[in-house]
Amino acid sequence: MSGGGRRQLRELLAAAGLAVGECPALAEGIEALVCDSRQAGPGSLFVALPGSATAGHLYIADALERGCRAVVVARGLVEGGQIAAEHLPHCIPVDDAHKALHLLAGAWYGHPAEKMRFIGVTGTNGKTTTTWLIEGLLLHAGFRPGVIGTVNYRYHDAEGCHVLQNAPLTTPDALTLHSLFRQMA
Repeated sequence: MSGGGRRQLRELLAAAGLAVGECPALAEGIEALVCDSRQAGPGSLFVALPGSATAGHLYIADALERGCRAVVVARGLVEGGQIAAEHLPHCIPVDDAHKALHLLAGAWYGHPAEKMRFIGVTGTNGKTTTTWLIEGLLLHAGFRPGVIGTVNYRYHDAEGCHVLQNAPLTTPDALTLHSLFRQMA
């Protein structure tokens, strides 16, 4: 997912607060940040996430074949010998790949969440209705609220136009969240 513009891998890792390792691609430009190997392309950074259905590290070869520059992967997989030797030079080991994706996505999109205030609505029933009510109150008070809900994502852009997008997932991933934060900010 592009959005942050081309950045040197070393700079992106530093902006995310992640330790810089020995990856040969550190001086290379990163064109996109992805967590799905099918979205990897020339110059991308692939974050191999552990999952309940499949594990991202199983798709490192696919991402590299698509032109991926480097791969962020759980340190335990590297130390445990679960990464193919020919892929190791492209790997950036981290303690927690999910946390690394969150930090990288924030850095990729310029840390837009730092400029925002958040209201969380949880519970079993009435969340969507509650968000519409809060949004209406904030609009009436002169604010530009954004809503990330299970049904849709909505906000008013800089020109005051109402933007409405269907929510493909009930819980958006870190890349989607930070992309939305950037659009909203």
